[in-house]
Amino acid sequence: MKFSILSLLVQVLRIVHAQIYQSPALSGLGAPISAHDRIYTSDQTSNTITVINPSNDIVLGTIALGSTRLSDVIGPQYIQNVNAHGLGFSRDGKYIVSLSVTSNTVTVIRTLDNTIVSKTYVDRNPHEAFFAPDNRTVWIGTRGVESIEVIDGLEGTVIGRISSYGGPSKVLFSPDGKTAYVVLY
Repeated sequence: MKFSILSLLVQVLRIVHAQIYQSPALSGLGAPISAHDRIYTSDQTSNTITVINPSNDIVLGTIALGSTRLSDVIGPQYIQNVNAHGLGFSRDGKYIVSLSVTSNTVTVIRTLDNTIVSKTYVDRNPHEAFFAPDNRTVWIGTRGVESIEVIDGLEGTVIGRISSYGGPSKVLFSPDGKTAYVVLY
């Protein structure tokens, strides 16, 4: 019997389908899942992001970010993403960001049509990428150089670096957007 994380996720959704609600932003029960909602899940092994409709458990498509096997990609001429890891969402839901930990790339994807908006190379050993409250800038914890890198996610350019200590893995923002929290390792 073949088993995958995706099939497990779909099975769990089927079991609790009638009871599923969106995670509320602060408190309360949140809105019921609708046909317009989407689940995005990244797979480090295949370098893909899978898009699922949670109202009927149907896989809508897969966004390929690079080759599926490292033996096929390691070389000086390879310019695609390697090891797609984690996803972050803009607060307005218009964009997701995927970080590839081996190729040190940050990819921003438009959720309206699942197209790639930008791909930016960052410092070594990036871990997680999250949008700031402005729905445009992306903050990336880069463990390899102990800094936080800030990029313009829509233009694909690095706009700043903030030195840090202890290997930052992610930066999350308070609900009001006034405070950034840095998580170390």
